[in-house]
Amino acid sequence: MSPGGCRCSTASEGRRSLRVVSMAAEAHSVQFYTKAECHLCDDARCMLLSLGSRYPLSVAEVDITSDEALLWSYGEAIPVIVVDGQFTLAGRIAEVDLEEWLEEFPVRPPRRIGGVGA
Repeated sequence: MSPGGCRCSTASEGRRSLRVVSMAAEAHSVQFYTKAECHLCDDARCMLLSLGSRYPLSVAEVDITSDEALLWSYGEAIPVIVVDGQFTLAGRIAEVDLEEWLEEFPVRPPRRIGGVGA
């Protein structure tokens, strides 16, 4: 296991890559709620890195201990992953569950309303 508990990459590589997994214009918006010394969070971070190599993801990692309201809301439910504000997974997260959702709901380009090219 590498430093920081992430088995798939070093902690510094994983965290740097995790902030913006995809630079694509259209990407799934992912809120990843976590905290330090959480082995399930480390597993979920590795899962997001793996999925980010196959799906367009823009991941924002949020430490719940930085905000009392988040700490109260999520407490021991972490890690929590919220995708596009619609799909939520928490606790012991199976990669297949998130991958099935990403397959079923691919990123779509924004719709143009009115004007040229509409």
